Amino acid sequence: TTVVEGVPSEGSGTLQQGDVLLRETQTGIDFADLDSLDKALAALADESTPEARLIVSRNGAETTATMPLAQEQPE
Repeated sequence: TTVVEGVPSEGSGTLQQGDVLLRETQTGIDFADLDSLDKALAALADESTPEARLIVSRNGAETTATMPLAQEQPE
């Protein structure tokens, strides 16, 4: 189980502290294994996707949340 322990104070994205990550919707990866989040983020980075779209459990109900991903700037 992957639980969000903190989020940036500037409020980017819609993840909230205490959200339990269930799956990433664009890759279809379920967060069932310890490295599932890493796999999902790597797949999104390969596609230069600007944000992860997540299904989370929040207060006992499934909902969607977004998490912005850092983008490399061309030199």
